Amino acid sequence: MKLVRRTLLAGAAACAPLLSLVGCTPGARQTIRHILPSVTDTTIALTCSIVKPADALFLRVNDQVYAGTKRDTHGCHWSFFIEDLVADTQFMLQLIDGETWV
Repeated sequence: MKLVRRTLLAGAAACAPLLSLVGCTPGARQTIRHILPSVTDTTIALTCSIVKPADALFLRVNDQVYAGTKRDTHGCHWSFFIEDLVADTQFMLQLIDGETWV
């Protein structure tokens, strides 16, 4: 099944268990409380909250990495806004916390 931004919202609930871990190594995984995506034909807006506070959180969209904006003083709530995307394109999304980002 090809996943495009238009179907991201519909598939988010089914994919939530797969997105519950952040990071690349088993010791660096982070539990996600929620992910709220909003998409258009050229943008992805995503907010999420994590259990353990992080100093930095990044969103990888295919080969591009975007820094998150911290929305609270503790570092548990983050948002991302990615624009100028190409419509009808498949994107792979990955959250990366600051400790696992090199």
